[in-house]
Amino acid sequence: MLIIWDHGGGPGGAAWDYSSDDDYLTLKEIREAVEEAGVHLDIIGFDACLMATIDAAYEFRNVADYLVASEETEPGHG
Repeated sequence: MLIIWDHGGGPGGAAWDYSSDDDYLTLKEIREAVEEAGVHLDIIGFDACLMATIDAAYEFRNVADYLVASEETEPGHG
């Protein structure tokens, strides 16, 4: 299981780093990292806003069996 926590932007990605010119992880970067790790996840979860999108489900379809995410905004503490 992999859980990514922080700000979410739906199809745009997640985990904004405001100390590095607002860099963030795109869905493609997250998928490629999982693929390069050589693992297949049972679950990929996002404790981040707006990540339950068809874009995310499609991006992770071959690297995880389940996607757990919220389609709504979440409180700051998760």
